[in-house]
Amino acid sequence: MIVFGADTHKTSHTISAIDELGKVLGSIVIENNLSGYQKMYEWFLSFDSDDKIVGSENTGCWGKHFAQFLLKKGVTVFEITPRLTAKNRNRILKNEKTDYSDSVSIALSTLRVKEKLHIVQLEDTIPNQLKELSRFRKKLVEQRTKQINQLHKALLKLDTQYKDNIGNLGTEISLERINSYYLKTKSKKYNVIENIYRQEIKSIIKALKISEKEIKIYEKNINEIMKKENSTITTMTGIGVIRGALILGELGDLSEIKSAAQIANKAGICPKENSSDKNKYKMVNPGGDRILNCAIHELAVYLICYDEISKVYYKKKKAEGKTSRDALRCLKRRLCDILYAILKKNTPYKKPENIVKIQTEKQPKIKLRKAVS
Repeated sequence: MIVFGADTHKTSHTISAIDELGKVLGSIVIENNLSGYQKMYEWFLSFDSDDKIVGSENTGCWGKHFAQFLLKKGVTVFEITPRLTAKNRNRILKNEKTDYSDSVSIALSTLRVKEKLHIVQLEDTIPNQLKELSRFRKKLVEQRTKQINQLHKALLKLDTQYKDNIGNLGTEISLERINSYYLKTKSKKYNVIENIYRQEIKSIIKALKISEKEIKIYEKNINEIMKKENSTITTMTGIGVIRGALILGELGDLSEIKSAAQIANKAGICPKENSSDKNKYKMVNPGGDRILNCAIHELAVYLICYDEISKVYYKKKKAEGKTSRDALRCLKRRLCDILYAILKKNTPYKKPENIVKIQTEKQPKIKLRKAVS
């Protein structure tokens, strides 16, 4: 087996090759463009071995086009995190940090723990399409929220009691009322500064309408893809098309997910062990996919309010002595089990007939430490 490690940057990539024993066989520096990728691939083919793999950093950024080029050639590419690179760098070359040492440490990381690494997939896949659409829609929604807050501030400058005439902001009716009461009215004379406020309001409304239009376009695209996929994830209580698309996009290739614990670990829901001797501690996991974690968190909060089974399960955990946050984490972990069962078998969610009984047995208490940032 020959393992290649790629240290990727904005303008150039450094690639090193090692054998099964970790011996460096060679190294090459290429430009971050198509001609550079062709040069690397010719060098890649010069090694006489049927078993060749590549480990690369930044497969979603500077190394994305390089990784996609290799994938189209049928090469297996593993994604390496900078933390793994630093860990192996400490063992070689007197801890020197150079592009060459980083590429060698990336190759060593790929060789040693390739079974645990994420395999990079071609970007033109359904999960990746949902991921990009959902993430950008999320940004547009955040942008719309900021614009509504700006509109609220501008209206307060013009009229502190604007809500008596307009009502709550963010709806089409409220925008029409703003236009009628403050922008088109000629019955009231405005001074210079008030006209400036009106101009601000007009500009914010214009931008807000553009954001609304863009959000609807993205939601339409998401709906079309989800309709073709016909995923059973939307049969679960609290998961609609938009949230379902977000979860599916962040989970990625479902064939790589082997257990519910893997989903929980990917989302950073499972606590991390931090024990010593008789002191048994677990700390909150600050890592994982925070967007996926947020989606499952919002789902758990919704189910506590509107789903009787989830509500009973949450109260059961609190009765065992857990705090509200710990009980919520337990529910999120339970939701990972349900999501895995639905997605693995691709069967509709079936609500249990009997509500979970609150157990009165005392459970061993595990102290939970906060993660140190």
